[in-house]
This record gives sequence, C-alpha cells and structure tokens, in this order.
Amino acid sequence: MLDLIDAAGAGPGEFLNDLPEVVLLARAGKEATRIFRGAEAVATVPVVPSTDVRDMTGAGDAFNGGFLTSWLRTRDLVASCEAGHALARKVLAHPGASEGCSPPSSRSS
Repeated sequence: MLDLIDAAGAGPGEFLNDLPEVVLLARAGKEATRIFRGAEAVATVPVVPSTDVRDMTGAGDAFNGGFLTSWLRTRDLVASCEAGHALARKVLAHPGASEGCSPPSSRSS
C-alpha cells in the first residue's frame, strides 16, 4: 500500500515527498477535506454539515464529480472542494445515488 498519509492521518506520507506536483485530497466523510500538494499541506476545507441524510450511496462519487467539474473550470482547489462537498450534500438527501431528479419522461415515437 502506498504511504500517502502518515500513520496518524495528520499529514502527508513518505511517498508524497517524491511527488511535489501531485495534488492529494484527503477526504474523511463529514470531517474537513485536507489538500496536499506533494508533501505540503495547502488547505483544509471544512464540510458544511448535512441536515438531511437519507442515503450515503454515491456521495463520494458526487464529491469527485463536483470537484472535477469545478477544477476544470476554475483551477481553484478550495472552491473545487466546496463544489464537491455541495454536490455530495445534495446526493446525501436523496435515496440512491441521485440528487432527487425526476427520471426522464418516456417519449413515444
């Protein structure tokens, strides 16, 4: 297993010392997301608590999608984490891996 985070979970592991340009997001559910670039801690992004958790299915994938979409548009790590947190929070409030969208209506030909 790669040593990305130290044994205490508080900082970067030895492996990141050799990868100064790599960005690592250390997510921990409802705890703050820590951002590392190489072995340097760049930011800690708090998670706004979700008041309505119905299902955790897909929350991590939603975070990834929200983060990557924002990152491609802004190149701002903190804002992208916040976007990921926001989309994950939406998904947590609905059953299944959705944000509560209605299914597309079927079209008749």
